[in-house]
Parts: sequence; C-alpha cells; structure tokens
Amino acid sequence: MKIALIAPGLISVPPQGWGAVETLVYDYSLELQRQGCDVLIVNQQSADEVIEKVNSYNPHFVHCHADNHIGIMTRINCKNRAFTSHFGYLETPHLFPKYIASTHSFAVSQEDLYLFCLSPSIAQMYLRDGVDPRRIRITPNGVNTGLFKYDPAPTKPHKSVCLAQVSVRKRQSLAQRARADIDFVGGIGSYSKAYRAGFNPTTESYLGEWTREDVYNELTHYGNLVLLSEAEAHPLVCLEALSSGLGVVVSEASSANLDTARSFITVVPEEKIKDLKYLREKIVENRVQAVKSREEIIAYAKSFDYKNIVDRYRQIVDDIVSDTSKIQPVFSIEKSHFVPLASNSPQRKTRFRRAQGLTRRVVVFYWIVKSKLLGRGGKKSP
Repeated sequence: MKIALIAPGLISVPPQGWGAVETLVYDYSLELQRQGCDVLIVNQQSADEVIEKVNSYNPHFVHCHADNHIGIMTRINCKNRAFTSHFGYLETPHLFPKYIASTHSFAVSQEDLYLFCLSPSIAQMYLRDGVDPRRIRITPNGVNTGLFKYDPAPTKPHKSVCLAQVSVRKRQSLAQRARADIDFVGGIGSYSKAYRAGFNPTTESYLGEWTREDVYNELTHYGNLVLLSEAEAHPLVCLEALSSGLGVVVSEASSANLDTARSFITVVPEEKIKDLKYLREKIVENRVQAVKSREEIIAYAKSFDYKNIVDRYRQIVDDIVSDTSKIQPVFSIEKSHFVPLASNSPQRKTRFRRAQGLTRRVVVFYWIVKSKLLGRGGKKSP
C-alpha cells in the first residue's frame, strides 16, 4: 500500500528539537514502512508543491496532519483522504473564530473526508458539529518507546520536569509558582511577559531547549513529568515521559487517553489548578509513588508503542481503502474508546476527560456563535 503523509512544512521531519507533529509523522512513517507500506512524507509550505508531490505519487491513502494544508484536500486526486488536526484547542473551536474560518468549518463540510481524532473527546466535538459518524475514526498518538533511555534508578528522583514550549497555553508559570522542585525545558517563542504569562526564564530551574537526543536520554533521570496545559489534543510528551519511566501530573486538558486509575497518573481538576499548595502536594505525592512504580510505568507505556498504534491505524486504513468500512456499524464513542492494550489491572478505569470550556454557559455561547456563522439552516448565510 502507498500512503502519503502531509506535514505542515514549517520545520524539518524529523525535527531537530521541538515538533510533536513532525515527530509523529516521522515515527508513523518508520513503522508503516517496517510493516511493508510504501510511505511518502510531504513536508512543504507551498500548497502547489504539496499537491504536485502527492498526486504524482498516486497513493492509495492520503493523510493530512497539517491545518495549514486542509484547503488543498479537494485538489488531491486520491479518493481515500483523511485529516487529523493537532490544534491545541480542538475541543473548543467555537472560541477561536480564526480556526473555524481557516480549518474547522472546511473539515466539517467535506463529506468525503475522513476525520481521524486523537481522542474520544475530540470525536464528540465533531459529532456535536454534525459530522456523519461514518466519517470519524479514533487514532491516538503513539510513541517509539525504543528510543528512550530507561534507568530503573533515576539520578534525580526528588525532581520533576516540565517539558514543553513556554507559552500561555502550557501554563508553566503555575508549576513554577508551586515550588515543587521542577526543572523547566522548552523553547520560548517570545520573552515578552504577556507571552510567557508570568513564567520567569532567569531562574536556575529553566534549562532552555533540549535536542531530540537530549529528550531521549535525559527524561529518565527525573521522578515525574508535569504538564498543566489549558488545552491539548493528545500530548506526545506524556507518552515520552511514560516511556522513560516517569509518572505524570497533568491538567484535565492534558489527560487524553490516559488510564487515570493508575497510581502514577495524577489529574489535577481544573477548579484546583491555581491552588498552589494543592498542586505542590500532588506533584510531590505523584513523584514519590512514580519512583516506586517505574517497572509498571514502562510496561504501561508499551501500550502506546507505535507497533500497537500503527497496527490499529493500518486496520482502519485497510478497511477504508478496501471499502469494508462502508459496512461497519455507525461510529460509537463507547465502542471506539481507546483502551491501552497492555492494561490488565482489574482496577483500571477509563473516563472521558471533561472538555475544557464545555460548561452550560459556554455551550450556549457556542450555539449562538455557530448560528451567526452558519445560519439557522446549517448553511452559510448569504
């Protein structure tokens, strides 16, 4: 099978440092090739170049991972086309008019385009916006677990790490103010206070940006990872941390597809996210437990290994290409919920994370905005 994977074309594939989408596309390509597929990565900014490369390749399946290229999908000759958005605020697109105009409304309106969702919560969002269930598939992120060094006895068991681009969305300032012995790693796109939202990059705990090799080799030295983003789809860094033997302390928005019953996974309720005393206690508590549970963490991480994830992905793609997907039952959130393959714990449980902002008040606001954008009949107003 010939598969074309479209990346944003903004940085290299694989990335030299930060770049979750680029890492995802590259690792997918390696595993698909290992399974016998012919894979082309198209990573250009120019829409015309992307179209020319993809159409010349004449693939059986095209999967776009780039919001900036969603508009070209109607010009791709392949009939089997899919799109995954990695937009951080994907579950609340109605709060971002620019995203609705540039990406979301187009994706929703394309009746012959499959929407591959990184989590059940994202699938719910598309269903809420009227997408035919037969167009939706759930394909969570995976991680190449073999790339990550694992030390059963970490050299920094008393420290946590926050690995992410420093930005308002990632909310590093909250973790910094909690004073829970956290090292911060990640680039800063702007040193303006507004962009950093109060994060202080002049302290010894800010280590700058790591290369990919640093990520592979250095994560395992810590006790746990802290990620308090206000919006995520399915954060790859959590899978990377688990692959290195770390526990994770995450916000509700960062908890997609995680088995929250595990003792080394702590979800901070959104209403407690600014309670610094509570935050510090949970980070330390998780860190102590995680250091004791490293073997269990490594075993759990393998459920997200690319071999397992791409096996699932290949079956979905095979069904679409062979047209057997047309006789599949209507999409069901419950039946399609991603369940980690290596999980055998009788106590394990899965639950949908609460989609950020989907309170009664915001849902009402959402329908007001949608009615203005699309008109009461579901079509664009003249």
